[in-house]
Amino acid sequence: ADAVTRDIELSHAKDIQQRLLPRNIPNLKGFEFHQIYKSAKEVGGDYYDIMKVDDANIALLVADVSGKGIPGSMVMAETRTILRIIRKNVLSTKKIMSAANGYLAEDIKPGMFVTMMYCILNLENKTMLVSSAGHNPLMIQRASGEFIKMNPKGIALGFDKGPIFN
Repeated sequence: ADAVTRDIELSHAKDIQQRLLPRNIPNLKGFEFHQIYKSAKEVGGDYYDIMKVDDANIALLVADVSGKGIPGSMVMAETRTILRIIRKNVLSTKKIMSAANGYLAEDIKPGMFVTMMYCILNLENKTMLVSSAGHNPLMIQRASGEFIKMNPKGIALGFDKGPIFN
């Protein structure tokens, strides 16, 4: 009975996590976005999002919580909530990352951390600000087919409560 209950709870957790990911990627003139998501386990700490910042800017992000399974998915959900609350009208990737780190560093279990690539794309002038918290490089493909690799330096969220991270 315990195994059946656990399987049902994991199935519910997987459904909840899927609902926390973007359901629709916006169709923005001059840009093309694609998404693929496959969790290593039933639930995990992988996260991506596309969010409106203001009328001219959107935030794009990819993040990964250290550790997998239920603990990783819980930290992922907290990270998503923090970012969705603090993103509005903030056009500085540094301010967003510093604020998110401040909140996560207070709550995260020692030894856990979140890597993230956070970008703010200006739709009018087609510029993008990028900050990294120890995440894998960002690859952008131009219309010409050329790939641009961006790999800003940074440490993961949650390691430090502020001075070093900032």
